Amino acid sequence: MGILDAPAKVPIAQKILCLGTSITQGQGQGSTGGQNYVAQLPAKVTAEIPGTAVTVINGGVSGNTSTNMLARLQALLELHRPTHVHIETSVNDSRIDLSISSATSVANMRKMISLCRMYGATPIVSSSAPFDPVVFASASYDATSVTKSIVTNRLVRELCRSLGVTWVDLYALFAAPTQLADGLHPNNTGHGLWATYLARAIAGRNSPAFFDRPLLRAPNATAVGRSECGQDWTAIGGLAWGIDADGIFPGAGSGYNLLTFTADSADHAVVADVAAATGQTSYVASLVVRSDFNGANAYYADVSVPSGTIHIYKRVAGTFTSLATINPGATSGAKRIELRALGTDIVLTIDGIEAARVTDSAITTGTIAGLWASGPGNVRYSNVFMP
Repeated sequence: MGILDAPAKVPIAQKILCLGTSITQGQGQGSTGGQNYVAQLPAKVTAEIPGTAVTVINGGVSGNTSTNMLARLQALLELHRPTHVHIETSVNDSRIDLSISSATSVANMRKMISLCRMYGATPIVSSSAPFDPVVFASASYDATSVTKSIVTNRLVRELCRSLGVTWVDLYALFAAPTQLADGLHPNNTGHGLWATYLARAIAGRNSPAFFDRPLLRAPNATAVGRSECGQDWTAIGGLAWGIDADGIFPGAGSGYNLLTFTADSADHAVVADVAAATGQTSYVASLVVRSDFNGANAYYADVSVPSGTIHIYKRVAGTFTSLATINPGATSGAKRIELRALGTDIVLTIDGIEAARVTDSAITTGTIAGLWASGPGNVRYSNVFMP
């Protein structure tokens, strides 16, 4: 089942406690006009679950660490008895003038998740946001704070994955600096994206480990860096990949373009939830496996909606050769697709059902997987990961 295929919830009253720092509280340049994510959340939830009554409690306190948040949580649960608790991973844990280890941050998060469940509330956890200690000029943060924050996010994400808790990755959502107001606090657009995905999680439209193995944290056509989870990623070619409220998308540009990360071996797979952009009904979703560094040698597959046509190609020394074209019939809507290379088998799966399989031995050594496009498109990718 794809991200947009989940059944709608029956409208019921939702009481949502948002626990966090100054970002949640509404301080900072990024929340002017009362438009931080907490203020935007009621309307977003109502849009996802029409007819529901929504109450949102702002439990943000400026400067709070995870230790502070844990100390406050039980009293808030007793007082408000929420249906959901959104927990912001505290960026303040990475301050250089405090001695809070990543292990302590994770231990605190584990206790907060447990407390929520003891009180019958569904926990939802967001990462801390990407930040720039140069733009956000503060003696409390430096480059080591960024590294510590990334490590903490990775460990908390793995905790959420192990506990079946929905994880919202702000490194994937926020295309810094355009969605950050001051290098740390999101602007109104960033807060809006955050509220959109929290509302989708509350409505049950996102599975646990949301944005598991995120593929990028900024729409950068040339940069090479690390995603929040530690996977290397890079964009190859002239295409400006981006991200919006619907997911990752191929933007302006032309040519064969890849957005990739590295597998452990030549036998690997890439999985993605795919759908059309809001307001669109057609798209072409394309995956790549067993690629070399620039995609000149790789296996490619694409799925076209609504035609349902499936193509699998190999590319050797820059030349494409069709291995299979299959026309199973018209289709529509969001899907989960997987492209897997295993020995000489290249297998495409759609919504858990094998849709195409070819045997080929031309490419045996590539360890790069990801997304590909030959130009801008309506497709949106989310939950991109390597199983």
